[in-house]
Amino acid sequence: MEQKTCFVSMPFGKKSDLQTGRELDFDRVYREIVRPAAEETGYKSFRADEFGSGIIARPLFEQLLSSDVFIADVTTANPNVMYELGLRHALSNAMTLLVAEADWAHRLPFDLGYARVIVYRAQPEGQLEPEEVTRARGMLSEAIRQGIGREGSYSPVYAFLQTLRPPELPGSETGRRRGSGRVSVTGDIPLIEAPIESLRRAEEAVKSSPEMDIASVIEVMKGYQVKSAWEDLMKFVSDLPDNMKEVPQVAQMAALALNRLGHYQKAIEILSSLISRTGGDSETFGILGLSYKRLYASEHKQDYLQGAIDSYRQAFIFAPNDYYAGLNLASLLALYASDDARKELSGLLPRLRDQLAQRVEDPRADFWEVASALEMAVIARDWPEANRFVSRLVSGSDAQWGLASVVSQLRRYEKTMNEPDLSQLRNLIGVIEAHSGMTQSHA
Repeated sequence: MEQKTCFVSMPFGKKSDLQTGRELDFDRVYREIVRPAAEETGYKSFRADEFGSGIIARPLFEQLLSSDVFIADVTTANPNVMYELGLRHALSNAMTLLVAEADWAHRLPFDLGYARVIVYRAQPEGQLEPEEVTRARGMLSEAIRQGIGREGSYSPVYAFLQTLRPPELPGSETGRRRGSGRVSVTGDIPLIEAPIESLRRAEEAVKSSPEMDIASVIEVMKGYQVKSAWEDLMKFVSDLPDNMKEVPQVAQMAALALNRLGHYQKAIEILSSLISRTGGDSETFGILGLSYKRLYASEHKQDYLQGAIDSYRQAFIFAPNDYYAGLNLASLLALYASDDARKELSGLLPRLRDQLAQRVEDPRADFWEVASALEMAVIARDWPEANRFVSRLVSGSDAQWGLASVVSQLRRYEKTMNEPDLSQLRNLIGVIEAHSGMTQSHA
């Protein structure tokens, strides 16, 4: 059997981080973290300097585009790395993973803000401690294992333009999958776009296949998820063999469906089991936080609130560039603040606001990013900034449901404020309500 390959894009040798002045040894990162993680999961790793000297040659491009796994170390935003990552995203939807030193994980370029980053932490002088090498290598190995069989979300190009298909490159995983016997009952229509009847036929075809294919399983589940067919999704999962139920992406999607159906305890059981097997990741802990938060909203037990806080905190540790996890953590700390919570919030809030500031100042920032920045400004009692974000929201959206959601979220903070902050908050809410035609319900 031909050995699968992993192409690694990263700086070579020792390089200085221009923003912090620290010198990082990227060769050591490759030797001790990245290459061992690839090899222990069954992949032969290559780096560009292993193709020999001279100009960029055909073998490099072949590995860059056709390798089963592509790992990019985006620390320092090295131009060569960013160029190679862009090529990979444009021409392949196979497994693509990002790693970065911790200081860089929360200051990535805007277009990479969506991505999960596996973090390694260097000491202030730049060295890597042995225990950190072991931890980071284990995290990267697990990310590779979780990605085996996964399809459809590694490149933002093909995630957001779902009718687009990557070219069939010789020797690539994409090429091998085509004609490999995967179930197809909808012709050229992606299952994610197929009608519910086609999804149910695809489900039966997947279950009756002699060799059940995990990529087809996930594709059917995504189709049900897009259509909010949560009962269908869970019925499909219940019929899967146990080894399929334990695939991380299957477990995560099942837990999301259970949340939609109101079965929060069952979702927590599935996610806790997944964490005990794999150590978890940002996505798993984020869904666990959601489960605990909804359980707390329905039963108001302090243990559930603490479970939500702990889970969102862990999600943010795993992916410090994921403002969703950080925003949920900050919101819970602000709404149910003890002295310890206030101390944690005081350290967390500036990081989140800096992170969101980079996003909302970009003209491509969307409604919910501006709404998140507004919420962080309200928590910080920064009323000039909050008013600025409200002006942006009402001038850029006529979607009443979106503005109503923002108002509902802001009203949760009324109980945390005394005058004059309470008046400031109510004035903000009044501006949004007046723009959207909502009726004010507070005094």
